[in-house]
Amino acid sequence: MNEESKKFCIVNKDGYYVETINCFKDPKDDKRYVIPADAIDIEEPNIDKLADCMPAKLDENGTSWIYEEPIKPLVNEVAIQDTTMHSSDVIEHEVETPPHLQDDPMMFLRASRDIRLYKSDIEVLKCVEDAVAVSEDLKKYRKELRELPTNIESGFIPKPKHNHNADYDKGRSDPEEFIIFEHWPIYKK
Repeated sequence: MNEESKKFCIVNKDGYYVETINCFKDPKDDKRYVIPADAIDIEEPNIDKLADCMPAKLDENGTSWIYEEPIKPLVNEVAIQDTTMHSSDVIEHEVETPPHLQDDPMMFLRASRDIRLYKSDIEVLKCVEDAVAVSEDLKKYRKELRELPTNIESGFIPKPKHNHNADYDKGRSDPEEFIIFEHWPIYKK
């Protein structure tokens, strides 16, 4: 990131962190940045706490993040009946829903998309260091990654689905494990 751009956090209407975006200086006023209405100038939340499914919400002053405890897993009630029991002797058994199935798959898509953007940042930096133009393919790839959530929400690309067979431990370091999504932009070096 250079002086021409700066990271801003996007929050939803309730003040919860959604994602971090890179915004560029206003071409008409170099002291300002062009940012969306729901963006704020604050340091990003702690990635480890987000990975532990702890939602980050702005405090009352809008100056720091408050981390909430993960939402208690939803419980499915399952009736178990033994053949020696009467119908009135039904035992209720609680089955926990895996934590990643409680979250919006778009949250995991955005996190995976951000990882892909960060990895492509290295390619851009190499070009800058070598004073070589960034390839059109790389520019197109990065543009498609940035526009991916908007294109999904607009219905141009199908939404990701929960991966019910996800390896939870693997998903803590690779959020793509938690979703099934086959429409990633492709970039070949």
